Parts: sequence; structure tokens; C-alpha cells
Amino acid sequence: MRNIKMTVSYEGTAYCGWQIQNKESSIQATIQDRYYELFKEKIHLIGSGRTDAGVHSLNQIVNFKTSILLEPHRIQRALNAKLPKDIRIKNVCTAPLNFHARYDAIGKTYLYIINIGEVDNLILSRFSTKITYPLNIQGIDQGIKYFLGEHDFSAFTSKGSDPGSYVRNIIDFRVLEQNNLMAFVVTGNGFLYKMVRTMVGTLIEVGRSKISPKDIPIIIESKERKNAGPTANPEGLILAQVYYELDEMDDFLKQLKNKKILDLLS
Repeated sequence: MRNIKMTVSYEGTAYCGWQIQNKESSIQATIQDRYYELFKEKIHLIGSGRTDAGVHSLNQIVNFKTSILLEPHRIQRALNAKLPKDIRIKNVCTAPLNFHARYDAIGKTYLYIINIGEVDNLILSRFSTKITYPLNIQGIDQGIKYFLGEHDFSAFTSKGSDPGSYVRNIIDFRVLEQNNLMAFVVTGNGFLYKMVRTMVGTLIEVGRSKISPKDIPIIIESKERKNAGPTANPEGLILAQVYYELDEMDDFLKQLKNKKILDLLS
């Protein structure tokens, strides 16, 4: 058996999310089914994490065990020829047998893109959320600082999830602006169910002056979901990077200083 590691990008609009669900189309099931059609072998894809319905990915990392001896680049080519155009295999390589895409990950970066112009950006219309009201960026910047560090994020996750611990470490959080686009870029050691979208929804309320930036630590301390802002729409959320080495994360964060939003969408 070999352990195969793949980097997958996808537009999540047409899918119920990453994970297999009964009678709904998922990213995981689509790739596994196409692999079986090609190689007549059933595989189980392990993802670095689960993305929700309508959420996208630039660099989802997955692994699976296989007895197929085909060279990695041939697996990549065969899958891309068979998969729908909204799922692309960006890279395939052989990994150590003990590599686990989820448990070995030490951090992730998510983007949340907002179109703040009067006219939608046509290219990014399915990868962004439209906002027609003005936002106080200075207030948002102040609010973001309160998320940094290690906190119990119970107030920023949806009911029904049981992660064991609600403590997460937000390593970097910033807002980028380019033309009529605004992007939240958040890096942490892990994220709870709908946590990024709830943090963004809360910061949007800060930008609308409905929540004070200084209320954020109070909301965190409350551990009550009802005190945070609404969950932002899924279409603006993109899993950008998954890290397995600290150097990878450090390099990305250093490069962020000179990056624009469109630079991050590759």
C-alpha cells in the first residue's frame, strides 16, 4: 500500500461541503467515485478539515491509501480528466505511510472576500459576498486585535458541534483592500464549526457600528453564541492554506505584508 497526498482546489457552490452526506453531492464523494471509475479501487479520502456547503478551497490537503502503482502525476492527470471542472487536483505525491492530512496539520489560513463596490466583480461573484452598506474599516481593525491569541471560542461556533475543546489560537488576523474588494485573512492552529464565518459576521457588525470593537472580548468571555454577530454567508469563505511545518506558516505570513487580495487566489 502507498499513502498518496493530494492538493485539491474546488468551487463549493454546487456541493453540500467536503464530507460525504446522504443523497447530496460532496467533494469527497465526487473524487472517490471518479477514482473508482478510473482504477476500480475504493479509497477513503482524509481531508485536512471539512468545508461547509458553498465554501471553496484553494489548497485542501487530502491523503488516501492505495495499492495502485501508477506514478503520481498520472493519477493527477487521470483524475482531472474525469472530474467536473469545479474540482481540480493541483498536486499529487507519495507521502510517508503515517502521514495524516487532518491530524498532522498544525494550522490553516482562511480568506473571506467581500465585494463592497456598486457593481459586482464578475470573476469573483461566486467567491465573494456582496455588501452594499459602508463599513468602518478602522473599527474593524480595532476589533480584529481582540481575536488574536488563545481563547475559548464557544461564542463563535454553531450548536451541534462537539470538538472536545473550544480553545483555539488565532496567530494572525488582518483585513486587505483592493479596488472594490475587501478580504479578511485569518490564520490559526485550528477552527471550530462556522467559527471563521461567525467572527467575520461579528466584525461586519462592528463595521456597521452595531457592535463596538471593545465588545468583542466581552463576547468571547461570555462563551454564548447569542452574543456574537450573525454567521456570514458561505460563498465568501475560502480555505487558502494548510500547514504541516512552522516554516511554511511563517513564510506565508511574512509574504502577506506585500500581498494583495488577487495575489492570494492562486
